Amino acid sequence: MIKEEKRSNQPVTLAALCETDRRYRLLTDNAIDVLATTDLWGKVTFVTPSIRRLTAYEPDEVIGQKIGFLLSEADTIKISKAIAEELIKEKRPKINHRRYWRADLNIKIKTGGTAPCEVRTAFLRGVDKKPIGVIMEFHDVAERVDNRQKMQRLAETNQKILDYSPIGIFLTDAFGVVEYVNEEMVGISGGPKDKLIGLNILEHKPYQEIGVVDMILSSMKSKQPFRTGVVHYKSVYGNKATDRIFGGVPIVDEVGEVDKFLLTVKDVTDLIEANSELEKFNRLMVGRELKMIELKKEIEQLRQKLKLINKK
Repeated sequence: MIKEEKRSNQPVTLAALCETDRRYRLLTDNAIDVLATTDLWGKVTFVTPSIRRLTAYEPDEVIGQKIGFLLSEADTIKISKAIAEELIKEKRPKINHRRYWRADLNIKIKTGGTAPCEVRTAFLRGVDKKPIGVIMEFHDVAERVDNRQKMQRLAETNQKILDYSPIGIFLTDAFGVVEYVNEEMVGISGGPKDKLIGLNILEHKPYQEIGVVDMILSSMKSKQPFRTGVVHYKSVYGNKATDRIFGGVPIVDEVGEVDKFLLTVKDVTDLIEANSELEKFNRLMVGRELKMIELKKEIEQLRQKLKLINKK
């Protein structure tokens, strides 16, 4: 009776095993990340088919190889050192058996080159919880690295724009403390750069007196930019007098709060002087033009008189 019951359960157990195997293959065949296992000496014992997508290697080409087959010498040393350090930790009285550690590594591509990966590593454990191997999860971060490089290039470009801008620039934190000042601003102010870095422009008395501080505070509150007309300003450094146009742009963070403030200062002293000289020149030319008109009238009057005399 018992034998018949066991025999009748066998098809059910076999079907369940087949279903489990089917699901397992479906998972490993379609996984995006690469899972690989090694023994404690770095020999690859298993790798998912997703290795093809990442490296163009077939699983059979990788299984049986040392992990260095997939990694550079430097990265192999890096991961081997990490595993050795984690094995030492296993001797501690209390240890987290579910811990893992991560590293940024480059995995080799069969056709040449490498692919950047974030690798999470943990121990495979036996029934006694002791390490019997290593499992590694390779996550392709090429897109993330590419975006990071693009952001870095953009940041470098923006930095050059700030550095070589023909307009003076202050960049402050949300409290008005100067974190960056470009060379043009140093020239406009007439003061040393180290005196400008750390300056709180909201507490800067000359800016308070000409109303720029009020405009900055209003701009921070409304999160709207501002621009002044021409302001005559005398710098506290070297008593340098200039005509300036101030502008401000609040920079908000991801939650919409003001994180930085960009204050621009355009020195228009030379432009105003040039316009003044041009106006003087124009007035002079107009005066000369009027004199020429008067002179022409007088000449015409003399001609008319001569005509009358000749007729007589």
